[in-house]
Amino acid sequence: MLMFGDMVLQRKNDAHEQYEVTVIEEILHHFEEEGYEFQIETNKKIIQNIKEGIEHDELRAGNFFLLP
Repeated sequence: MLMFGDMVLQRKNDAHEQYEVTVIEEILHHFEEEGYEFQIETNKKIIQNIKEGIEHDELRAGNFFLLP
């Protein structure tokens, strides 16, 4: 997710209409669909930070998490 999360995928919905989604959004959707929960606190924080970014139309991928 952190390395390739900003890549854009081409998908089709049930009505065969095309749309774009990032790798991060696609993975998070599947995690939520399956009810996956992270057990390691650091991973929970990363996922929460990514979700907050999406809510603010900001894609938080690999470089976002590197220390300055």
